[in-house]
Amino acid sequence: MNNIVEIRDLSERTKIKDMIQSTDQHYVVGQLAASIAHEIRNSLTTIKGYTQLGKQEAPTKNFDVVMLEIEKIEEIINDLLLLAKPQISTFEELDIQKVLDNYMEI
Repeated sequence: MNNIVEIRDLSERTKIKDMIQSTDQHYVVGQLAASIAHEIRNSLTTIKGYTQLGKQEAPTKNFDVVMLEIEKIEEIINDLLLLAKPQISTFEELDIQKVLDNYMEI
């Protein structure tokens, strides 16, 4: 009776599976962030427009404060959209000795 036992190292396969799952999750989070940011931006554009109209009709300091807050929210939305963009990594092969030499010169 000959029994054949096969042993495989599945760690590399597990790493790849985890990496794919993580990438999928990042994609979903990015899509969700983009969707939320666009919805907020649409409403904010309306608020900003009416605030600008109100400021023209009855200029007060309160409208300036509202406009500053709207601009802060717009910056947050822009940051959220940056999160939603897929990040492209580029790799470059370097000569470690040259890098170290350049570093030592500084």
